[in-house]
Amino acid sequence: MRSPILLFLITIMMTVFISEKASAQSRYAYKNCEYTIDFPESPSVKTLFTRELEEKERPSAQVSRMFTWKVPINPFFVSIGEHAVYKRVDPNSGEYLNIQTTCFGVDREYLRNLTPEKIKKLINRITNVTKLKKVSYDVTNELGDRQWVTMQGYFLIRGTNKIISRTTHVLTGARTLMVIEAEYSADNPTIARQYSLVAESIHVNIE
Repeated sequence: MRSPILLFLITIMMTVFISEKASAQSRYAYKNCEYTIDFPESPSVKTLFTRELEEKERPSAQVSRMFTWKVPINPFFVSIGEHAVYKRVDPNSGEYLNIQTTCFGVDREYLRNLTPEKIKKLINRITNVTKLKKVSYDVTNELGDRQWVTMQGYFLIRGTNKIISRTTHVLTGARTLMVIEAEYSADNPTIARQYSLVAESIHVNIE
C-alpha cells in the first residue's frame, strides 16, 4: 500500500507534468485575424506589408503566391496580414511536419459572396490538387456567417511508398481570410498526431 506522502508526491509530479504540457502549446493569433490556432511551439512569423502590393516587382515570396490566389486583398493600414510557419523535421528519418498559416484582410463584398464551391476553387488555386491522390473536401457548417472548407489528399515520395499528407483549410470571416496549409509524413504516428492536435485547436477568435 502506497504511503500518503508517496501519493502526495505523485500528485504533485502529475500536476507539474500536465501544466508543462499545457504551457507548451503556443496560441497563434494575429491581432486582426478572426481565428486562432495552437502550435506545439511558437511559429516563425512574418508581417506582410501593404507596400508589397504596390511594389509588385519586389514582393516577398508569400505575397507573390497570394497574387495567384486572385483574392481582392484589403490592407490593414501598413500591413496586408501575417504569415506564420511551424516546421519540424526528424533528423534521423527526414520525416516532417510543415504548417503554414496566412491571415489577411479581404474585401468584404468578396467575402459575403463566397460559397463553399467558390472556396473549393480558391483551394485549387492555392494547392496543386492535380498532383494529389484521393482528394476530398469537407465543409464545416457550424460557424454562422463564417465558412470553413478543408481539402485533404496525399502523394507518395518518388521511388518510395512513404505517404505525405497535404491538407488546406480556408476559413472566412467578416473581414479576413485565413489559409492553413499543412504537409506532413502521414506514416509517422507522432507527427500525424501532432498535426491532428493543431487542426483540432483551430477556433474562432472572439474578443
